[in-house]
Amino acid sequence: MKILEKVLCRKKNSPEVRRTIEEFYKALNFPSVHDKEFYKALDEVRISPKTNVKSYDVDSTDGRRNLLSFLYMCKALRERYAERGIPEEILYKTLSDLVIWTNTWTDLKGGLYLGELWWLSLHLDMQLFRLGRLQFGFGKCLYDLPQYKLKKDDPVIDVHIPEGEPLTPEECDKSFAQAREFFKKYFPEFKYEYFTCHSWLLDDTLDELLPETSNVIKFKARFDRVHSEKENMLLRYIFKWNVNETNLRHAYPISDFAAEVKRRVLSGKDFNITYGILK
Repeated sequence: MKILEKVLCRKKNSPEVRRTIEEFYKALNFPSVHDKEFYKALDEVRISPKTNVKSYDVDSTDGRRNLLSFLYMCKALRERYAERGIPEEILYKTLSDLVIWTNTWTDLKGGLYLGELWWLSLHLDMQLFRLGRLQFGFGKCLYDLPQYKLKKDDPVIDVHIPEGEPLTPEECDKSFAQAREFFKKYFPEFKYEYFTCHSWLLDDTLDELLPETSNVIKFKARFDRVHSEKENMLLRYIFKWNVNETNLRHAYPISDFAAEVKRRVLSGKDFNITYGILK
């Protein structure tokens, strides 16, 4: 009996690990719909105190372990933020992506699951930050752009657009202003000239589907679009994350815009992913 107790004890998370994981689960305000499965996983899945973002397998398909591990690694990230003097408010805003991608993948898998690990590892490695409405990360220019005196791999700030609040011009203005001050204050060693964005939201094809007053069109107008390639990535964002050209016919559009996107793709027309430089 004592041997069995020792074996079971070894399988449990240490009080510190458990406390850390639960602390960040609560601090990030995960929906209560996940509570039952979360606490069940916390009882059943052991997370090593040595777990770290540098060595974590971003191809892991153990969704419950992924979630617990990434929540545990938030503690090390908080310490790194503190060393730089970055406010905790930015930390928790940045880490809110853990909730978004848990919701997304749990919906796809039908059980508690965290996916999109490569993307989230940027957050945990302090390479990307949520500053207001937008996200900003350390990046490298994707192309040689002599008109901007940019060479491929030159340092830039990458701009990303998380799901959530409306993409209003006012909130975007605040984000860009905050980003300029943020990198100047907390990462003065990172020398860059431009903000760049590589997204389906910069596709000029959208001009045919959305009015000039659209927030997306206004956001796109902030950038000089310098390179485009055919890519129907927008399907994943407009429908479910597992939707592509193959299964699009069965996807249900929840807006007129989504319905028009579906019609165009099924008729053989493509959209683009576009690279832009902030004007």
